[in-house]
Amino acid sequence: MVVAVILGMSLLVVRGLGVRGAAPEQPAAPPANARATAKEIAKDQIALAKLALDGIAAQRRLGRGGSAHTGAEIHRWNKRLIKALRTVGDRPELVKALKGYVAVAKGEADLAEQRLKVGFGGIDGISVADVKYRYLEAQRWLAEEK
Repeated sequence: MVVAVILGMSLLVVRGLGVRGAAPEQPAAPPANARATAKEIAKDQIALAKLALDGIAAQRRLGRGGSAHTGAEIHRWNKRLIKALRTVGDRPELVKALKGYVAVAKGEADLAEQRLKVGFGGIDGISVADVKYRYLEAQRWLAEEK
């Protein structure tokens, strides 16, 4: 029940930030005797991670993401998605998510490199190394699943 409450609150927070643009919905409370399995919990985590990643992508397309949705945040949500997918055991979906994340991480690494070259504020060699590390990590995760 605690997981459902936390998950419900997380959905409200994400939706409240304008990720979907819809009014927050109250999740149905599970029965008091309900016991969720690890796979059931992971499925809820997958839905939440996808919601967050979709919201970040939408805000970036609209130019509203700014520095609020950094590569570190994208990495964090992809890492959560991948961990939950491994728990569920849906290998085709896991490989698909990893391929998508590798593409996003490459884009982030290329952008960071370009920003460093033109002297974009707040970007230094350590920041670029961090983004490149996340890209290599995504590639390694995909290689481990193949």
